[in-house]
Amino acid sequence: MKKLFLAVITCLTVFASCKEDDETVISIEIEDGETVQMIYGEQKQLHASISPKGVASVKSWSSSAPNIVSMSATGVATANSEGEATITLTATNNATATCHIVVSAIAITEIKVDGEYEVLVGGSLQLAPKVSPSTASYKDNLVYTSTNEAVAKVDKNGKVETIAVGECQINIASPDGKVTTSCKLLVLPNEVASIALNKSELTIELGETFKFEVVIEPKIATDKTVTWASSDESIAAIGDDGTLTGVGIGECTITANSSNEKVKAECKVNVTPASVKGLELSKTNAKILIGSTDAITANVIPANAANKNVTWTSSDETIATVDNGIVTGIAEGTATITATTEDGGFNKTCEVTVGGINIFMSAQNGNVVTTFTNFGVYTYVSCEITNNSNVDVFVKSANVSGNIFDISETLSSGGKLSNTFHNGGSIIVWTIVYDGNEYDVVSEFNSMYGMEDLLGY
Repeated sequence: MKKLFLAVITCLTVFASCKEDDETVISIEIEDGETVQMIYGEQKQLHASISPKGVASVKSWSSSAPNIVSMSATGVATANSEGEATITLTATNNATATCHIVVSAIAITEIKVDGEYEVLVGGSLQLAPKVSPSTASYKDNLVYTSTNEAVAKVDKNGKVETIAVGECQINIASPDGKVTTSCKLLVLPNEVASIALNKSELTIELGETFKFEVVIEPKIATDKTVTWASSDESIAAIGDDGTLTGVGIGECTITANSSNEKVKAECKVNVTPASVKGLELSKTNAKILIGSTDAITANVIPANAANKNVTWTSSDETIATVDNGIVTGIAEGTATITATTEDGGFNKTCEVTVGGINIFMSAQNGNVVTTFTNFGVYTYVSCEITNNSNVDVFVKSANVSGNIFDISETLSSGGKLSNTFHNGGSIIVWTIVYDGNEYDVVSEFNSMYGMEDLLGY
């Protein structure tokens, strides 16, 4: 029901003289009447009358309640809300006149909106309800609410933002809640319109992997699920996360299927034999006895490389030769053995030292002690032997200037064996068993510490 707000202006006429001894009388009044009717939102020009003319002029306009009626310096009244206010006109000689304004509003009697809307998830809708009468005071202050904000939200201006698939009701009410209406909102799935892969053709090697990147439009699509398929899984396998693995030589097609069965993307895949990416040797240095052999293993990377052929060379075949990784010691010295892949030309080297048993075993003599007794002269010599090889060595005996001492001990790689021999001489010969063969390791005292010097011979 419409409600007409009227403003009543009560005007008071004030008579004043400019001076106490001046007989001129000033009349000031608001010509619009004692009571003025105004509608909420309306503006109205008030008029001042001062007589006689030229004696005084308008100084200011003021309102007792600016929140209800506000006044401009030129006398324009603006109705801001329902209620009443007293307007005061002040002249330059401080004479005043007043009027009374009552502000009322035109009530909303009806709100109309379409009964049902369909919007895609992630979309928006601007509601534009029709308010009657068209001159209603609060038609721009309607109140909007959603019955399910998990599905859709609506702001104070009637703009709806959809969030999830479902339905809800948008309620619209006048500010006082006396007039209401509503509409049904159906939020529909936003189907995938297109799907694209970062590769439409791809060549990978056997055993390699590749992860596809997927772009789905629109970005607000409800279901962005992608399912993958390979036309030949014996050639290329595809995981749920879009990771492709080459498992066999050949060609196939990878398909990315969207949640919209009409929309998909494909990539043609060619799986080729694996190429060599590097090379490793089982050892980077080695010691070999003259006439003996040692094996060096070449490991081609990756293990599934199609061409694993390796060529072998020696920097000095007078010292060491090599045949398919088997190195033979020829003469004392050092040589570099090089392995090179046929595919890619990757190479690695191994430094080989060739020599006698002393490159594996070292013997050092220590102190010599001579003791004189009533029974004779006794000489003791201490010495040690070190295993510098990478295998265990059996120390069989020690020959000290013709005196044979049984040792019969196993010396591990890097280990040392120390002994003190009675009635020692200037030369000690250790008999060892290395790699199934017996060898003699000789150590000899320096001449300044020889037996003869120590015993005075």
